[in-house]
Amino acid sequence: MSRILAGLMLCVLSGLPAQASTFVFSNANPSGLNGLAGGNVADPEVMVSFSAGPGLAIFATDAGRLGVDSRPNPGVTDPFPNRLNLMGGTAAGQGESLSFSFNRTGYLDKLYFDGMKDETLEHFTLTLPNGSVRTIFDFEAEFRLNFQGFDTEDVGVPNFVMADDATDDISGLGIPFRPGQVFTLTYGQIDYATLLPGYVPMNSQGIPTGDIANGARFEGLSVTLVPEPGTLVILVGLLGLTTGRTKR
Repeated sequence: MSRILAGLMLCVLSGLPAQASTFVFSNANPSGLNGLAGGNVADPEVMVSFSAGPGLAIFATDAGRLGVDSRPNPGVTDPFPNRLNLMGGTAAGQGESLSFSFNRTGYLDKLYFDGMKDETLEHFTLTLPNGSVRTIFDFEAEFRLNFQGFDTEDVGVPNFVMADDATDDISGLGIPFRPGQVFTLTYGQIDYATLLPGYVPMNSQGIPTGDIANGARFEGLSVTLVPEPGTLVILVGLLGLTTGRTKR
């Protein structure tokens, strides 16, 4: 019986790293963050702490997806209070943001967005806990640039990456984190009138669309969790006790 128990412990131990959690905000999965400056969202495996930015901004939802209302900041106007977008007023041209952290160790695998416009080169800057950044665009952004004779280097952003497909989601990130380390997503738009003279927002048929940048929404994230050190110690200890009894 002891050998069987030892085998079971090894199976459990080897399976622990595969823990995964996904938080997708929709009508079916309300976040409870609407109207708050920050809060926690949890499942049985991990808790995620979210905060809206900048300053006194609060979360606002649209069909369950997360947006940011920056109007609580004095002098700030917000053309789309239920999305992440560029602010007006005293913060004109600055992007709204949201930050998140976890109470477990793991890897950030996937981010879910909605509404990033490739025509007007909307994007999100993901700032990692170590301070490095990745700039996430719609999956057709490079096509839009190349079609008009420009390149991704012309937009002047660090680490240009694109979403996987038309859903605006990006996977395969594999970014490690420890408890409490903060990630920040900041909405942005490329000033193509200055950086890309001659660039014209147009649809896939080559028809000019005009400046239709109107913000985007955050739909959620997926992570892979690393086993808690205490759990590993307990399992290894139990395995050692079991093996010891087998020798008697």
